Formats: sequence, structure tokens, C-alpha cells
Amino acid sequence: MDTIEIPLSKKKIILAILGSLLFVFIGIDFIRNTATYASWRASKEAIIISGISSVLFFGTCAIIATKKLLSRQIGLVIDKNCFIDKSSAASLGEVLWKDVEAITSYSIVNQQFIGVELKHPEKYINTQTSLFKRKLMLLNYRMTGMPSHISANTLMISHAELLKLMKKHFNLYNQTLKVEA
Repeated sequence: MDTIEIPLSKKKIILAILGSLLFVFIGIDFIRNTATYASWRASKEAIIISGISSVLFFGTCAIIATKKLLSRQIGLVIDKNCFIDKSSAASLGEVLWKDVEAITSYSIVNQQFIGVELKHPEKYINTQTSLFKRKLMLLNYRMTGMPSHISANTLMISHAELLKLMKKHFNLYNQTLKVEA
């Protein structure tokens, strides 16, 4: 079976950067014009906290997306033994098919994800050298039972095509194991 390389989508990443920057500017406006937004529903403190949170979160998203945009890395590589995910800030990197329990699909707030259920997720979490990435994976793991998720949002492929491809390779690997046994 051939190796499949799915590049990062520069167009999708640029849209993510623009969206993130929009929320950064909205957050800055909340901070600068607190009195305008404060009302009987929200205190000045709540508006300031919302503004700071927006700037920090979406500013981080914009930085990460800009790094992806400037990267020459392939977003996702799939072959008969593993897949290598470099599509997001919390991507696992190389994952051996033998460590995968299941491939699932789910959505959160209209965002679709490919869930990669691992037999030993802590093995992949603990090998991360970046503290930020490790903490992000731990947060993902606590919320969903999976340390990382793959989204077609930054890849040049649709969610449906990506899910089909991931399941196909996972099933082929498992069928090869049964034949060899």
C-alpha cells in the first residue's frame, strides 16, 4: 500500500488566522471601551475578563495558525504501519496502527473531529517534549478520553474523506495482522 500525504490547506489556515484576529480585535475593543459594553447584564470586570480571555485565546490561535501557514510540513501522512499527524497544535505526531483501539467521528459545537482512541494514551502524552502540547493533550484526554483529535479544518481534504481514509487504513492494518497470525 502506498503512502498517502495530505497537505495543509493554506486557504483554510488563512481563514482561521483572519477569524482569530477578528476576535483579538473584539477583545481589545472590550478592554478599551469597557463602559460601552457594561450593562445591567454584565459588569465592567466581566467585560474586561472576557476581553483579556479573547485576546489571549485567539491570539494564541493566530500564532499557532501562522506557524502552520509558514510550515513546509505535510499535515497528515498515512501508510500501512502508522499515521503521522502534524495538523494541529495538539497533534500526536507518529502513531502506530498497533496502538490504535478505534477510529471514531464526533462533533463539538458544529466542528467535526476524527477521534483516535489509543490503547495506551499516556504513552503518547508522556513522550511530548513541549509542556504546552502535553498540557493540551491532557486536557483533551480528560474531556474526551482521547489525547488528540484530527480535524480536516487545516487539511486539504473533507471530514468525510478523511474519516473514510483513516478507517480504511486502520481496518487494513488489522486485517493484515489476522492474516499473519
